[in-house]
Parts: sequence; C-alpha cells; structure tokens
Amino acid sequence: MACLDIEKAFDNVWHDGLIHKLVLYNFPNYLVKIIQSYLRNRRSQVCVLGELSDPFNVPAGVPQGSILGPVLYNLFTSDIPDLPGGGVISLFADDTAILYAGRQIKPIVKKLQDGLNCFAEYLAKWKIRVNAAKTQTIVFPHRNSQRLEPSTLVQLNGASISWSTDVRYLGLTYDRKLLYRLHIDQTVARSTVLLKKLYPLINRKSKLSAVNKLAVYKQVVRPMLLYAAPIWRACAKTHLLKVHRVQNKFLKMILNLPPSTRTSEVQRLASIDSTLVLLWRRGTNVLTASQLMVTRDERIRLVNGYNLEISELEPQDAGDYVCQISDKINKDQVHTVEILVPPSVRAIPPSGQLTARKGGAVTLECKASGNPVPSIYWTKRSGAGKSAAKIGEGPILTLERVERQQAGVYQCTADNNVGDPVTVDMRLDVLYPPDISVDKSWIHSGEGFEAQLECIVHADPQPTVSWYQNSFPIQPTDRRTMSSRGNRHTLTIRHVQQEDFGNYSCVADNTLGRSKKYMEVSGRPGPAEFVSPPWSRSPDSYNLTWKVESYPPLLEVRLLYRKLMMNETFQQPGRWHDVILTPSPRPISEPLTHVMAFTLRGLLPSSVYESIVQAKNRYGWNEVSDIFQFYTQRISSDIHSEEMQVASSTSRSGAATLHRIQAESSVSCLMMTATVVCWLLVSYNLQRNL
Repeated sequence: MACLDIEKAFDNVWHDGLIHKLVLYNFPNYLVKIIQSYLRNRRSQVCVLGELSDPFNVPAGVPQGSILGPVLYNLFTSDIPDLPGGGVISLFADDTAILYAGRQIKPIVKKLQDGLNCFAEYLAKWKIRVNAAKTQTIVFPHRNSQRLEPSTLVQLNGASISWSTDVRYLGLTYDRKLLYRLHIDQTVARSTVLLKKLYPLINRKSKLSAVNKLAVYKQVVRPMLLYAAPIWRACAKTHLLKVHRVQNKFLKMILNLPPSTRTSEVQRLASIDSTLVLLWRRGTNVLTASQLMVTRDERIRLVNGYNLEISELEPQDAGDYVCQISDKINKDQVHTVEILVPPSVRAIPPSGQLTARKGGAVTLECKASGNPVPSIYWTKRSGAGKSAAKIGEGPILTLERVERQQAGVYQCTADNNVGDPVTVDMRLDVLYPPDISVDKSWIHSGEGFEAQLECIVHADPQPTVSWYQNSFPIQPTDRRTMSSRGNRHTLTIRHVQQEDFGNYSCVADNTLGRSKKYMEVSGRPGPAEFVSPPWSRSPDSYNLTWKVESYPPLLEVRLLYRKLMMNETFQQPGRWHDVILTPSPRPISEPLTHVMAFTLRGLLPSSVYESIVQAKNRYGWNEVSDIFQFYTQRISSDIHSEEMQVASSTSRSGAATLHRIQAESSVSCLMMTATVVCWLLVSYNLQRNL
C-alpha cells in the first residue's frame, strides 16, 4: 500500500481544468458559468498583528471551509483512471491510498510502481502536486511469509520512497502485521493527555454533577477511544485491555468509585454496554458500527438501536447482511435478503431493426433481467396488431431460409410472475427480388370501352414498376394512365381502340433482381359458362343453356356434345356431334352478355353426356369452354333415384371428375387419355376450320 500526500490539495485546484471537466460532465451552461464566476478573480489578504497585506489574486484552489469546496475538489478528481494490474485506489477527499495484492512480493512491487507512474501522469496532467517526501509505502505480508521488506524501492516523480514499518491513513495507524498495537498505544497516550486537560471538570472533587461528567466523557473521550473500532477490534486482548483500563480510569474518577470496583459494575453504573460495538456489514462493507452510520446510503438506518432498516429497495440490495456482536465470543447472525424484481427486457441491437435476404438466415435476440429469472418466448404480430401463437422460446430466435412472408414485427416477451409480462418489439425486414402475381391474365374488353390491367408486386427494396405492350414501354397518355395503391399497380386504358389489343407485361425491378408477368387484352369473346341444371327432365332430350360475354355481336357459335359410356370402373367417350349455331341479336338491356339455349334431341335415356361450346366475334374465336356434363332421365319410373345420385357422386363437372376417374384404375387412365386427345383434336379442327 502506498499512502500519498497531496500538497495543498484544495489550494491547488486548477480552475480552467475544473471548468473543462464540468463541461465534459454535461453540466448545464448556466451552472458552469455560476461556478466559473464563483472561482475567478478571487482576491486575498494576510493579516499579521493587525496589519493587512496588499490584496493579491488567487489563481487556483477552491475556498476551504465552504460547502462547495469539497464538492468541487471531488468533481475535479473524479476521473482518476483505473490503475493497471488490478490496483485499487482509495480516496477520501485529499487522502489517497493505492493498494495491490498478490502472492509474491516482486510482482506486487512492480505493479505498485506501474500504478504510481499512472497516477503521477494523471496528477501532472491536471497540475496536482504530490509530496514524495511524505509519501509512505508499506507491505502487509502473509502470516507465513519470512520476508517483511522488499529489496526494491518504488519511485514517485523520480524520488525513491523507502518502505515503512507503519503508516497512518484516515486517522488509523497500520503496522506491517496489522496488530494495531501502535494505534492503540497512540490512542491511550492521547487519552492520557486529554485526561489532564479535563481533570478540573471530572475529578472527584469537581462540583460538576456525575450526569454532566458522563456527558463530557461520552462526547469527548469515548469517540476518540472507539474511532475505527470495527477495524482494530480484531487486535489481541492485551491491547484491548489498555483501552478498557483508560475507560475504567475515567469512569471511576467521574463516578467517585473506589479503585477496586469491578469493571462490569463500573460500566453498569455508567450505563455503558460492555460490548464495544454492534456491527452491521454486508460482505466486507461495514454499514453501521454501534450507533455510527458508516455507510453514506441514506436509505439505510438503525431502528431501536439494533435493527437495520433499508427503504426504497433496489435489486442490488439483495444479499447477506451480517449482524456481528463483538464480545468474548464473536456472535454473528446472517440475514439473507432476496429482492423480487419485475421483468425487464431489451432488444439486441437496441434499435430493434434487423435485415435479412430472402433464403438466408437471421437471428433475433433479446435479454431479460429480473428476479426470479424471467422466461422468454417469441410471437409474431399479426396484421391486426395482435400477437399470434408462440413461435419460439429462449433469448434467441433463429429463422432459417427466410421468406418474404416472414418479414414483420416480432415480440420478445419476458415473464417471471412478478408484475405483468413485458415485451419488446423487433422489426425484421426481408430483402428479396420482385415477386409479381396477377388476378387475371386475360382481360376482356371492347372498342370504346375501358380495360384495367392489375399486377400485385411484392419486393424489398421498393421496386420500380413499368408497363410494356408487345415488348415496347408504355408512356402515360390521356387514354393510358398508371397508378399504384400499396402493392397493387394498375394500368387503365380508356376508350379502347383496335391497336390496344395485344400482349402486355408488368415489369418490376429493384437492386436484387427483375420479375415479369404477362397479360392479354382481347376483344374476343370470353369463355362460355353453362347455366342449365345437370339433370334433364326428359329421357331423350336436354335443354342446354349457356352465356358468353362479348362486346361485339357474336357471329357464330359451335356446340359439341357426346355420350359417355361409363360405370364404376370403366369410362369410354363416344363420338362428338357438331352443331353450328347462329346467335340471335342480344337485348339492349344486356349489351355484354349473350345468353343462348339449344335443345338436344334424340338422346338415349339414363345416359351421361358432356358438351363444350366455342363462340366467335369479329376479333376471333374464344377459348373452348370447360366440359359440362348432364344426365338424361330413365324411362322406367320404378328405378330408384338413388342410382342417379351414385352417378352424380361419381361424375362432377369439368376435368376434375375425369381426373378422379383416371386415378381409380389403369384402364380408366387409358380411357381418360383417349378422351383428352379426342377433345384436343376437336378443338384443333374447330380452330383450323374457323
């Protein structure tokens, strides 16, 4: 340990350096200016035998005896750097001690020298002077160590410092073996001097009452005897007896007791507990000693002289508190305090913003604290702002092969059943190239009408969307306008003309890639939709009804139908029958929809038929309709309708029914293939004939 002597610590505080540090500590400007005005341009005079010297300026220092003096000095020295090698620096105003510990003396001495050099550099930087001649160093060896004094001296500012056998720090004298014999001898000697000074007041013949004499003793003598008692109380009993003798000498004189009175009786009459001190400590930190509050924590106080009370509890107050009574036998009572702390949680990184690329991996992390240790789970906030089910537990959530749908706000929730659960939001942004989808790839319109093309674009970073017609970029005009709302982008064509028909593409670009989707604007009729019921009311005819949307009038309609020969395990289509129809003019009230009907005759009873329709206007033929199946009635009335229901359950409209039949057996698979081929051939012939 090295005890340093700071020369005129309060008188040498560098004003400019103090103001500089106050600015660094973020003191308000007005407060810095007040302190600067308080320190600058101070003048002083010296009075000797009633004669005053000329006034002179005080260039440095803080006013001693003032309230602000110690505070400003503490602020000035509060940035002392940490010492290298694990050294500890102890400060109380200008009393400074540097301590190092270890198992071998040489490494400790080297570390102490490094610590002194570091501290000296700090002092020189801020114009603080240290008196190397009054600086003391001492080694407290292990009890089994044979060597008490190092062979190497440490230096401070170029001056060698010899090793001392004892040092004095904060009014307590430490010897090498920490026996405190010298400190007790010095205390006894000072008390003897004090006895001589107080003798006129407390001697046996003094007219002062015993109560007042005891008050003088307790206020003047006893504090000096018990100063730092929690530290030196562990000394040998022979040294403690010296303190007891001094106390008994005072008390017997004050109470006018004979010299042979027992010590216990003297202390009883003087209302002085035989126990020197009742100590509260936490670990190695002493909180109270007897009635003395050692700790500066204002939340801690003694109740009824013995009980320790802590108000405004904080998490760091948890731990073991020891009540130690010093007597012939040390008696310790340990109280364990556990603080229940509600959970708190924070995101890592604190911003809560994370970014990942599509297909990559990302890790979301949060840290929680509290007592008991909180449990952590993760949820993802839905679009309505509500959290979904748990998607993970623990402080880390790892997402592999991230998709764009996984972008959003994730919530980390911590709960330990103390108070309400707490959450922190983390936002995940997924970077990915554009992904385009369209509701309709074929848009039906007519000349003079309007057409709207829509594509839905998802991308991050934000994409640039453009429109093309037949691979040529489209520029906005009075008839062609482009708009966007959220992810939905719209191309509107007003007063459609002949040249507006054709292929269009929606193209989206961002820094990660490009995507494209095709659409077609056509004046050809829309696909036919059958509206007649599947069950015929006649065994040999069926009224087939359908509707077709077309802006121009229909010029021709082609109807094809055929019979299906089928049972539960077998299906074979018949030959297609072709009917060419000429549409009648549509009603004015329905300018777009053409509704047509045709009665098929000469059908076989109790049979399954299927039909397709294709329509033509001046722009061409539309796509062939989906296959529509219908059923004729049986002739005999005693056949149960349940058989027809079986047929209904085994045959549904369009290609879905044929696919299920195809999966039932290899034979029906071959027959289905033949059916599809025939249907394609018919469609091809129709297109070629047209």
